Amino acid sequence: MEELITLKRINTNEEASTIIELLQKNDIEYTLEKEDNQDTELAGDLAFGIDIKVKAEDLEKAEELLKGIEEIDVERLEKDYYLFAFSDQELIEILQKPDEWSYNDYLWAQDILKQRGKEVAAATLAEWKQKRMEFLSKPTKISNNFILTAYLFCLFGGIIGYFMGNYLSNAQKILPNGKKIFTYDEDSRKKGHTLKKTGLVSLLILIILIVILIAYTKE
Repeated sequence: MEELITLKRINTNEEASTIIELLQKNDIEYTLEKEDNQDTELAGDLAFGIDIKVKAEDLEKAEELLKGIEEIDVERLEKDYYLFAFSDQELIEILQKPDEWSYNDYLWAQDILKQRGKEVAAATLAEWKQKRMEFLSKPTKISNNFILTAYLFCLFGGIIGYFMGNYLSNAQKILPNGKKIFTYDEDSRKKGHTLKKTGLVSLLILIILIVILIAYTKE
């Protein structure tokens, strides 16, 4: 089955209806998917909701259609909207980190810069998006304090240490394009697997000791 890519994450029925109608009119296949966020982090401040996904080959066309919808709203933007108070550099930061802002704000930042005579070229925007994706794709290295704390929990029954290890080895984050990757680097995930084993052994020892203690007290 061909992998689908997230076009947009939505949170209201009204927004969903508008986008779905547009895709249908342009014969673009799509699917709606509710993301199971258990043990999953989001890269950037994307809200939990429904993902509208399309085929990779249709992504560029769908994004252009979506931009057309949003640009209609740009013309209605009130001049007291908070983005007008942003400096040029602050607006550029929005363009460099689109995952931290709404799609509207991303487009409006471009529009405001253009009004100020500082339009950002499409090639530059594409380059910033690529660099941002590369940054978000970098796995995190777990701190020594986390590992130390997890092993301490392993000494006291093991169950909490096990779950900390499980989180470390399996946690994932979702990139703005909908792709899921491991949150932590390979070395950190290996430590997570070791923690899981240590936690289970510690828990088993605790259970055996409890059973022995119960048996001893009954004698």
